[in-house]
Amino acid sequence: SITEDEISKVENLLDSFVAIYNKNATEYDQKIDKPKSYFKQLIVVINSKGEKEVWVNCFCSASDKSYWKKDIVQVEDGGGCYFQLRVNLTKNFVHDFRVNGIA
Repeated sequence: SITEDEISKVENLLDSFVAIYNKNATEYDQKIDKPKSYFKQLIVVINSKGEKEVWVNCFCSASDKSYWKKDIVQVEDGGGCYFQLRVNLTKNFVHDFRVNGIA
């Protein structure tokens, strides 16, 4: 489970990380615009070290408003409209950040 405070922590870490990513992006990287407006799927786990982590799947639109609430959204390509990351809530850091590519 995840609390409202933990969701806020995830959002804050995500926003900070995306700002750094966008600042350091090269001309070949897909920038992420307005991450607060993205739809987000959160999968909460306890890792092998007993730390609470959240896998965050972000996407900028949801054509089927009910699908994304019960199934994981997976796409190929899509650029900056789709990105994923993991947030370690125990240690307050982001890892495994990935922005989808472009076909």
